[in-house]
Amino acid sequence: MQPQSKILIVDDYPANVEILKKIFGSHYELATAASGDEALVEARDFRPDIILLDVMMPGMDGYETCRQLRATPDLAHTKILMVSAKARLEERLQGYDAGADDYIIKPFDPHELRAKVNVYAQLKSLQEVDRLKSNILSLLNHELRTPLNKCTRAITTSEAKTRFEPAQTAGIA
Repeated sequence: MQPQSKILIVDDYPANVEILKKIFGSHYELATAASGDEALVEARDFRPDIILLDVMMPGMDGYETCRQLRATPDLAHTKILMVSAKARLEERLQGYDAGADDYIIKPFDPHELRAKVNVYAQLKSLQEVDRLKSNILSLLNHELRTPLNKCTRAITTSEAKTRFEPAQTAGIA
């Protein structure tokens, strides 16, 4: 059985958190955070596949939280969906500029949000498979090159000896 994808819900308003828990709780492993600072800590510990991130929070807002998540190497490839009532184009663009993969406007349709999250979960899974394949190929490349380098050196050394032998024996005869 394939492991459940993990979602971190970041929102300072408990009612919003409960709504998102009802939408995703039976299909995903969930964790929550009520602030940007808490989200950074929880994301490092929980290692989510997807983060649903509110924009308007006290202290560090969602834009800055997103930037800091993207700057964290272990979390840089996590899918981040901003979920906010801020609907103006410049506010959405600010979210994308901060590093969000998508920007969902509240109020949202639960079916559409679930569909989007499912797509991002599949995409994240495929990217992880590609990353693993790339790592394996790099390792195999290294493992193949090391013995081949030794063989190449041995052949080169053998060729050099062969080239010098006739010249050395010609003066003796």
